[in-house]
Amino acid sequence: MCSTISPDVGFTGPRPASDRRRSTTAQDLPDLEFFHVDVFTDRPLGGNGVIVFPDAASITGDLMLRLTQEMRQFESIFLGTADAAGRSPARIFTTEEELEFAGHPILGAATVLHFLHGGDAMRSTFVLAGRHVDVSTTRNDTTYTASMNQGPPRSGDPISDSQGCRGAASTQLAP
Repeated sequence: MCSTISPDVGFTGPRPASDRRRSTTAQDLPDLEFFHVDVFTDRPLGGNGVIVFPDAASITGDLMLRLTQEMRQFESIFLGTADAAGRSPARIFTTEEELEFAGHPILGAATVLHFLHGGDAMRSTFVLAGRHVDVSTTRNDTTYTASMNQGPPRSGDPISDSQGCRGAASTQLAP
């Protein structure tokens, strides 16, 4: 898996801290740094895009949802302050709701942390809804490679036969 970090269109490599993109959406909102990351690709605007907010400990879930809607990405990830063990609390939002887990935002967040902290390799741990997710990243020439252990799969309640038939019918699949 490769990720390309893009604070602005076309950016594919490290950028000095003084040149990072900052955004303030209104006077009453905090100044939040964010990164556009293309996951599952080695080129900008070619993968599964996600917005990463690396320092979002001070904002509410409602504002996280509104920012995700404003960015018009399928998902955004918001990171809190890491604890003494280096685990970063994380919250993932779609334009409609908060998710307990989603893989590509976590991979994107890990590459942003690696970009910000530097080095050739890095290990990050994210905490989402009580679940710890470990990610290893490696810096390449212009991209990052990441892999994660997301733990055992979690599934929801089984659906009834009638729910399954309605779902199949809505996609024009035969039962």
